[in-house]
Amino acid sequence: MYGRAAAEGRAGWKGGTMVLLPLASLGQHRAESGNLVRVPCMHRRCVVVMVALTLAGCATESVSRVEQPYVPIEQRVVRIENCEDRTGFTGERDIKGEASRILAEKIRGSSLFEVATEAPLVLTCDIERFAEGSALKRWVLPGWGSTQASVAVMLWERPGDKLLGTFRSQSHVDAGGLYTIGADQYIFSVAFNDIVKQIREWMAQGPAVERR
Repeated sequence: MYGRAAAEGRAGWKGGTMVLLPLASLGQHRAESGNLVRVPCMHRRCVVVMVALTLAGCATESVSRVEQPYVPIEQRVVRIENCEDRTGFTGERDIKGEASRILAEKIRGSSLFEVATEAPLVLTCDIERFAEGSALKRWVLPGWGSTQASVAVMLWERPGDKLLGTFRSQSHVDAGGLYTIGADQYIFSVAFNDIVKQIREWMAQGPAVERR
C-alpha cells in the first residue's frame, strides 16, 4: 500500500518527484483538511512530469511508400475496413478490434477524410507485430520487456483497386521502467498517430517516392 518515498525518506512532494503516501499520511491530511484529502502529488506539475516520463521511452519509426502522387479530389470520402491481425498473437486481448477502433478514431479526428460506408477511397490495415511487453522488465533492464506495435495502412482507390500508398509505423517502448506501466494500452494510438502524420505529409507533398 505504499509508493516510493522521497530520497530523504520523507513522504510528500519535493523537487518535482512524485511519491505515493502511506495510508497513515492520508489519514493525517484528512484530519487537517476535513473530509477533503489533499495529496501534494495532485498538482499540475505532477501530471506534466508523469506524461513526459511516460512518453520519453516511446519511439516510432516511419516508412511510407507512395504508389501514386496525391491528386486532390472534390470529395475526400473514405471507407475504413477492419484491421487484419498478421501477428499470430495468442493472448486474450482482441488486438484486431482495438486497432480497428483506434484507426477509425484517428482518421475521424484528423479531418483528412470524411468517413462513410460507401466511398471511392478505402483504408485497409494490417497489424504486423504486437508485443505487450513488461514495465517491470524495462525497469530491471532497459530494452528487456519492450512493448511493440507495427502497423501498415494501405489507401486504395476504387473501382479498380488502385493502390495509392502504403504507410507503416513501428512503435516501441524500450525504456522508462515503471513510469511506462500501461504502454501496451496506448502503443496502437502512438502508431496510428504516426500513420495520420504520414498521410497528411503525403497529401501536402505527394511525390511518388519512398520516404524514411
